[in-house]
Amino acid sequence: MNIFSFPVLVSMTIIITISSIIDYKYKRIPNYVTYPSILFGISYHFYTSGLDGLLFSLFGIIAGIGLLIIPYFLDKIGAGDAKLLGAIGSFIGAKSVFISFLYTAVAGGLYALLIMFLYKNKYNGYFKNFYYSGVNFVVTGKFYSFEDREDISQRPKLCYGLAIAAGTGIFIIFEVAGIKVLPL
Repeated sequence: MNIFSFPVLVSMTIIITISSIIDYKYKRIPNYVTYPSILFGISYHFYTSGLDGLLFSLFGIIAGIGLLIIPYFLDKIGAGDAKLLGAIGSFIGAKSVFISFLYTAVAGGLYALLIMFLYKNKYNGYFKNFYYSGVNFVVTGKFYSFEDREDISQRPKLCYGLAIAAGTGIFIIFEVAGIKVLPL
């Protein structure tokens, strides 16, 4: 199954571009972007490969959403982010969405460090408080945050859709160019 056909490349480029713009501007990824994307991914693969394509797409959706479901339940990302990765999975399948997720994690980490650097006055003492919270957890077995709730609410919110777009874009570029960074 050719996951990098012209319709797939164009569709994914449009989806990650629109999602990142909306996420940056409104701090959310709406259902009117993710649901049609998922439906198109399923329809495309079913049309081109029948039942195998349908299963390929469904497993990609499950893997994409599954990779971000825990951060969603921990209130670290929004549901739109998880659905966006599911939409990407509907086009590229489970294995490829996992690789894309790994690139996304690296992009997200770099993005978070950039935000912390740019807004360093809002993150004063963050690592010290993080360290004390970890030591407290190891010693007592209970988590306690040493950060002031008002400080946390004043921090800029990460738009993880940007990281997903960057990670997916890197994945696409590497795959099209034949560059294998991961032995998967």
